[in-house]
Amino acid sequence: MSFRKYGSLTIEQIKETEEKIGHKLPDDYKEFLLKTNGGQFMLLTDEDVHDFYVDPIDEENICVDSFYGVGEEACNYLVIFNQEYGDEAEGGILIGGTLSHGFMVYDYLGNLEGKKAIYFWDSCGAYEESKDGNVYFVANDFNELLNLCNLKLD
Repeated sequence: MSFRKYGSLTIEQIKETEEKIGHKLPDDYKEFLLKTNGGQFMLLTDEDVHDFYVDPIDEENICVDSFYGVGEEACNYLVIFNQEYGDEAEGGILIGGTLSHGFMVYDYLGNLEGKKAIYFWDSCGAYEESKDGNVYFVANDFNELLNLCNLKLD
């Protein structure tokens, strides 16, 4: 698996982004953005899998496509998606997208399920199980999510 970084950010760019989206970014995600400015997973072979299972969607896998960043190379998705859909995330920050057109949400306030964590938000209702709810716990923090995606940063 290959991960194409969008570059890097400065502390000043992160502060500007926080002002634009109306949220402070969690420290572990800030650290990631400083090094990568987000990025996209590139599948080179069929074995390059970066997916994981989420209860109760245990028959399907969740495949992270990208982690959002800021600026032209990152399509400014961190700002755009949070301004467009952030209110629906109930205080969480949209930090990435999945191949099933859902979002990875970092709920640093604990509003979604009463716990500060990262969730998969099936915003399009792609999974049958989402009839009873569409937010699924994934990881306790961003570093745990990186481990689930088998992403090691240099």
